[in-house]
Amino acid sequence: MSDQEEKKKPLSAMEGNEEVIRLPGGRRRERVIYLDAKTGEELYAEGDTEAYEEGEEGIDEELPDLDPVEDAEGEEDEEEELDATPVSEAWASFGVHEDSAFSVKLRVAEDGKTIWMASGGGDDVAYLLEVGDGVQAPENGSVFKFEGHTDSVANVSFSRDGKYLATAGLDAVIKVWNVSDGSLVYTLDGPSESIETVEWHPKGPVLLAGCGDGTAWMWDVSPKAGHALQVFGGHADAVNVARFTPDGSKVVTAGEDGTLRIWGPKTGKSLAVVQGHGFHEAGVNCLQIHHDNTLALTGGQDNNACLVNIATAKVKATLQGHNDGIEDVAWVAHNPWAITGSLDGRVGIWDLNTGQNRQFIENGTAGITSLQCVNDTIFTSDTAGYLRIWDVRSSQLIQTIRASSETLLAFDVLMSHRLVATASDDALLKIYKINL
Repeated sequence: MSDQEEKKKPLSAMEGNEEVIRLPGGRRRERVIYLDAKTGEELYAEGDTEAYEEGEEGIDEELPDLDPVEDAEGEEDEEEELDATPVSEAWASFGVHEDSAFSVKLRVAEDGKTIWMASGGGDDVAYLLEVGDGVQAPENGSVFKFEGHTDSVANVSFSRDGKYLATAGLDAVIKVWNVSDGSLVYTLDGPSESIETVEWHPKGPVLLAGCGDGTAWMWDVSPKAGHALQVFGGHADAVNVARFTPDGSKVVTAGEDGTLRIWGPKTGKSLAVVQGHGFHEAGVNCLQIHHDNTLALTGGQDNNACLVNIATAKVKATLQGHNDGIEDVAWVAHNPWAITGSLDGRVGIWDLNTGQNRQFIENGTAGITSLQCVNDTIFTSDTAGYLRIWDVRSSQLIQTIRASSETLLAFDVLMSHRLVATASDDALLKIYKINL
């Protein structure tokens, strides 16, 4: 495998003869690579397998041809039928990336009309695109191409005031750009491994990142600053998500080691650790903090979600019922409900007071990759390239958009303009108008 080909492997890092692949949402799988014992050349790779025990050797001989498997009636198994549903026509489509588009964000400019879309991709590049105001043609807008990362740009995030854009890479670097002219403001480094997640402080120019080396970093990005404020160390594996509480008084991190940790942002000290019995038994993929600043919602690779009281560091409830890992979670703004999205193809709606399931929405066989809940509307994306819109109260489907024939890796909703942006494995960025 050439250096260039290895570089194009998104969300991955080599460890000996094993390649650990981090999927969007923080999930990991191990990919065993079999090498020729004499030449060292790659023979083939087996995905989604368990790691070898120490001292166990790989197989370097040819595999035999396998006969088709027959069912009980002697008929050969048929290949899974391909989804023939056509891709929906977009209001705007941008083929700027040369590899998978991993992240996308929408933002309204200070004039209240112009819409900016930011993206990051597996081609090590980020873009800032002026996509129009519904009158101006999207293709006539400004385009800023942000280069300088040496690995995939997995996350992008606008500052709270919209003046800056942070791009976070698997090269363990965050770059901060000026939205008005596309100039580079800061290059922030320090972690020894990939940036898994990035978030701005709710009240000031401070950036928080969770990293593949088990640390979380916080930087001051105010004018003439650009230096690290704290390094939060304690996780035994990658920090898949790091968030400020809505009031900015605490930092909460969760990761591949199956723990949730609460920190004091001013002191950098650990305030509490949630782990073990009653919490997740595998890595934590996602985390959201309630606007009351006391309740955290996590989703994990053990197929469960957990409600945690941040003040007491106690698990309030374990939400069980999914049959595969939970990739994203959300709150319902005006009801005491929580939302979970799983690779089992279902969306769960849960009562926060009882911890009981109110409803499972069946999305089909395609796994949920991400979700958002805006007012009383749930937005979901999935592995079959669909974006679906649901009513949270009735669980009825409002609109279906097939944005890609490949996996949708991210989306963002701009409800004020009834627009949704999508990013997918086919490297395309698209914007659709929604019927709400």
